Amino acid sequence: MTNDTEIFHRKIEIEYPYSSATGAAVGKVLTAFRDDKVIWGLKCPTCSRVVVPAQDYCEICAQDMSEWVEVGQEGKIVTWTVVRRDHTLYPHPAPFAYAMIQLDGADTNMLHTVLAKDYASIKEGARVKAVWKDERTGHIRDLDHFALVEEA
Repeated sequence: MTNDTEIFHRKIEIEYPYSSATGAAVGKVLTAFRDDKVIWGLKCPTCSRVVVPAQDYCEICAQDMSEWVEVGQEGKIVTWTVVRRDHTLYPHPAPFAYAMIQLDGADTNMLHTVLAKDYASIKEGARVKAVWKDERTGHIRDLDHFALVEEA
């Protein structure tokens, strides 16, 4: 049996544009980023944890949260990794660090980027400070990055 079907290739791009609502918690957080350069958390009525970034419910107690708490612009690095190769998807040119940061007044960690002059200075417990973009649009990256306090 012979196959007389010619094989051909075609490049097809499929787009899935969509919009989604941020919800009450994330909407307030992103609006505060854009308008006020403020970081908000939500406090659980049962366990009293302040959750940052804010979400509508406590993942420990499964309670709805509605008590807003402004947290600090500074915090400490809990863990990190340094990125040493560029990629088009990265928010900054290499090198930079991704870090879990516990902001002052928060009981949970926030993942964000850290830019430093000396990446050997990044360590557990190192103090960092928020660095905001001049022009903000209501996006997580309005908070451009964190800088080591000793370098800020």
